[in-house]
Amino acid sequence: MIRVQTAVGALIATGAALVTTAGVASADGAPEPSAAYPGGAVVASANGYEAVVRVAYTCTTDVTTGNHLFVAVKQGPGVSPENRSSGSDTTAFLSTNWAPDTGGNALVCDGERHVQQIVVKPQPGTNYGPLTNGPALVQICVFDNITGSNGEVPIGGFASSYTMERVVVSHAPGV
Repeated sequence: MIRVQTAVGALIATGAALVTTAGVASADGAPEPSAAYPGGAVVASANGYEAVVRVAYTCTTDVTTGNHLFVAVKQGPGVSPENRSSGSDTTAFLSTNWAPDTGGNALVCDGERHVQQIVVKPQPGTNYGPLTNGPALVQICVFDNITGSNGEVPIGGFASSYTMERVVVSHAPGV
């Protein structure tokens, strides 16, 4: 299991940028997971260093330690669904890596569709600025039933969604 967590950790560290399409084969014939952005604005806190992102997904729970959700919001002039990696033109990068797979950021893998509010905060180990009003890349990656790895790529189900969405910086308390 350490190797599985290491492989998933390597994907987290890279922002899960090495897989570009949804639907790789799930381990043990489990149904494919799904990932989508269900609409609406990404609402950021007044300082832009925390945001709430709604995600929609399905996954199963054949392997209890092999499920993972990665959500990121990135801004910058060159950031797009085709260019999701963070680089020199990235101005903001918030993700679930501050509290992966715990509390409100944990997947509920029961085969049903879930719409969940996920909290993203600054990507650990980076010094990007805050989110601002305007367009941003929303990146959602669901790893399901991970049973091992083939090098850096986990064996199991994977689904992703990469879309440009609108960020609204809120000055309301509690966001």
